[in-house]
Parts: sequence; C-alpha cells; structure tokens
Amino acid sequence: MDIGKSIKRLRTARNMTQSDLAQHVGVRENMISNWERNTQVCTVSNLVKIAKALKVTPDDLVGFNN
Repeated sequence: MDIGKSIKRLRTARNMTQSDLAQHVGVRENMISNWERNTQVCTVSNLVKIAKALKVTPDDLVGFNN
C-alpha cells in the first residue's frame, strides 16, 4: 500500500478531516491532500508527526508492518 492511501485510510478511520490532521502536523490542509494523492512527497519529520497524530508508527504508514 502506498503512503498516501495509508494516511487517508487511517485519517478517515479516526474520523479526522484533512484540516484536523493538518493542524496536528503544522501544515496547510492542501498539503494533506497532496500527500494523500501522492502528488507531493512527505518529509520524514512530517511523516513522524502524521504517525503520532494518527496514533500509529511511521512503519504502519509506509506499509512495513503489513
């Protein structure tokens, strides 16, 4: 599974909007959209912030635990 799909799947499973996640990560909402659509690559530091906000490990986001 790709990172964008993982972010969207986990975000929606937690009933979070893109805006909610953006606030947790400290980015604009359009960045979340870009990451979910895989039109931009997420930095490692933001990946860690996303994982923390979604209460998963970074490995869960990149599919190493699947």
